[in-house]
Amino acid sequence: MSKEIAFQIVEKGFLQDLQGVIKNLHKMEESQCFYKNFCMSFSKDLKGDNWESTIIQCDNKAMIFTMKKCLWHDTCVKNDCPELCKMFCQGDNVCYSSMKKITFKRTQTLGMGGNCCDFKFINNQI
Repeated sequence: MSKEIAFQIVEKGFLQDLQGVIKNLHKMEESQCFYKNFCMSFSKDLKGDNWESTIIQCDNKAMIFTMKKCLWHDTCVKNDCPELCKMFCQGDNVCYSSMKKITFKRTQTLGMGGNCCDFKFINNQI
C-alpha cells in the first residue's frame, strides 16, 4: 500500500473518531464551570515529559501558551511520517473550534512547519 493511501485511511478514521470527542466537549460545555475545568485539565496534561510548553496567560479571560516540544510531532518525525502530524493539528482545529464557551485561535504549529504551536483559548463567558 502506498504511503498516500495509508494516510487517507488513517485520516478518515481519525476524523470519524473526532466526532465523539466533539460530542464530549459539547456535553462538558453544559457545566457552569466548563472554562475553569477545561483550563485546569489542559494545564495538567501539559506537565508531562513529552511536552515543552510556556504558559503566557492563564486566568478567567484566556489561557495562552506556546509549545516547543510536542509528543505527536516528535513521534511522527521519529517514525518518518511528519505529514501525519498535520492531521493531529487539524484535529485540534476541528475540536476546539467547535466549542461555544471558548474561542480557539492558533497561528502556527510544529506539525505544519511553525517554530512552535501557539494556543489561545479565550473565555467567551465573561
